[in-house]
Formats: sequence, C-alpha cells, structure tokens
Amino acid sequence: MIRILQILSSLEGGGGVQTVLKNYYTYMNKDEFRFDFIVHGGKIGELEKWFQSYGSEIFHVTPRSVNPIKNVREIASVIKRGNYDVVHCRQDYHGAIAMWLSKRYGVKIRIIHSHRAYPPEKLHQKFVRIIETKIVKKTATHFMACGILAGEWLYGKKAVAENKVIVLNNATELDKFVYSKEKRDKIRGLYSLDENAVVLGHVGRFTEQKNHDLLINIFYGYLKECPNAYLMLVGDGALRKSIEKKVNNLGIEKNVLFVGVRNDVPDLLNAMDVFVLPSRYEGLANVIIEAQANGLPSVCSGQVTSEVAITDSVFFVYREKYTDIPEWISLINKALIKGRADNIESMRKAGYDITIEAKKLEEIYRGD
Repeated sequence: MIRILQILSSLEGGGGVQTVLKNYYTYMNKDEFRFDFIVHGGKIGELEKWFQSYGSEIFHVTPRSVNPIKNVREIASVIKRGNYDVVHCRQDYHGAIAMWLSKRYGVKIRIIHSHRAYPPEKLHQKFVRIIETKIVKKTATHFMACGILAGEWLYGKKAVAENKVIVLNNATELDKFVYSKEKRDKIRGLYSLDENAVVLGHVGRFTEQKNHDLLINIFYGYLKECPNAYLMLVGDGALRKSIEKKVNNLGIEKNVLFVGVRNDVPDLLNAMDVFVLPSRYEGLANVIIEAQANGLPSVCSGQVTSEVAITDSVFFVYREKYTDIPEWISLINKALIKGRADNIESMRKAGYDITIEAKKLEEIYRGD
C-alpha cells in the first residue's frame, strides 16, 4: 500500500481545498492508496470522520503562529515515524519546513501544491514567501498547482513555461451537478421561495478572502431594484456573526438565508439563479467549477483567476470597478438573461471530470 501524508490547514467541510481532496480520494483505489493527515490546530473538522472511515490517521499539530518550535517538532515526529511514500503539502510556501523534513527523513515523493494566486501581502509576508519558496523549490520533487496563475505565483513564470509545474485541475463529480428542476423546486419549497423569486447564491467560508462584506453591499443594492430577490449563503466561519449583524442593521434579514455548512451543495445550486463571488483573491475557485457544471451563471470579481471560466457562463467585474455596485448589478442582470446552460461535456473535455483526473493523481503517487 502506498501511504500518503497530506498536510493542510484543516479538514473543515466548507473549504475548497478540502472539497477537492475529498473528491479525489473518493475515486482513488483505497486498497492501493491510504491518506493520513497533518492539520494545524485542535479543531476537529467536518471531514475527519469521513477520511477516518477509510483508515486515515489525523494528526493535529500546534500552529506555527502559536509556537513555531513546537510546530516543527510535531511535524517532524509524524513524518519520521510514519514511513510515508509521499508527502503532499497543500500550503504553498508555508510547506517549506514540511518539504525539508520530508527530504531529511527519506520520503521519496515530496509534493508542494499551490492553491492560491497573487493574494494581497504585506512587505514582511513577501519577504517570508521569497525565502521559504527557495527552500520549497530545493526540497520538493514535484511542483503542483491548481492553475497556471497559481503556479506562476509560487514557482515563477519560467518554471511554468518550462513545464516544471503540474497543473492538477480542481475536478469534481460532474454528474452530481447536472441541473434538476425537481431538486430546484424541492429546495425552494423548503425555504418558501416561489418560482418568481430571484435567488443569488454564494458558497464559501466566512473569511476576509471571500469578502462577504462586499457581497452584502451588492445584494442590498440589487434588492432595491428587485424586491423579490434573496441571497443564499452556504458556509460558516469566523466572520459569520459580523455579517449577520450587518444584515440585521440593513433590515434585510428576511431576504438573506444563512444555511450553514452543507453536504448537499449540488442540490442547493439548483435553487440559485446567479452565483456571486466577490473574492479578494483565489487560486482557482472550485465553487465556480461546480456552478458551471450545474449550468448556473456566475459573476466574479477580477481577483478570481480568469482560468476558471471554462464556459461562457462566467462574468467578471474587473479591478477598476471592483467596488462599483452598479457594475455588479449590471452583470448580475446579464447573467440572468444568459440563464442556465448545459456545460457538462465542455467541463469534461477541459479536464474537470474527477473519474478521469483521479487516475492521473494515482500515477503521480506511484511515481510513474
């Protein structure tokens, strides 16, 4: 059996990286491949039981921000004792120590994975990135990224141009996302939404990255033009309470649905009319891949990489108009006119069918 240690921030259910990881393991040969995990912090994530049902061990380590020395010692202990064939770190340059330790303890395949593209950073963060990226590039055996821009950001344009970076698509179970009128009616019925209601939707953790604050401003402006509009927010996170407070202060609580972390996102997408993603930065937004598979049109900020637009169902508000609410509303209306499309075959041809892409990851883990 090939033993793989996955290293990431958490195994919470609402995260894009975590969802992609679950999608891949679902379609991998469990008799040949076993995943263990290092996660940072003591919080038990929603996906832990799922992975443990397949025999995974999960090691919670002290975050570097809390105690960097203890963080290194605990990661070293797991890698040293684990006898792993592969260490796959999904924390971009933050995986420098993990890659160095993996090389020190003889791990044959050492993968560093970039899931972000050009996030905002302060001067000291840029300095740390430059130093730790050098370590990563010297100690990892494989450079991986969710998209071209995510690869260029971490490894450099030259590395991408020279095909030194493996782009592993954020593939998904396409057939699960095929639009269903029956599911649409069922979900809308659960939330007392009639067919004439316009439902804007968003799936993502309540963090600074996802920019729920701007999302509420956009919806507040749209609601003035369309009183029968609703905003469905799927997910949870540290900023949820502050967003709930903002919604209440604006007096729009009856039109904003906080539905929490869900395991039926494919069904929920059917109930939406437009997906809205005003993120401050993204690697390659998995939720937009899922929305396209559902045929659901999306409106994204220009900070979302354009690579995510596999079909013509994605619209972008570019940086010069990033906070321009009328521009967001205009594109939401265009998306409504566009309506749903049958995108499944286009998504499959573009490499987003998990049943195919999982086999490619298996080959990498075997060292083929």
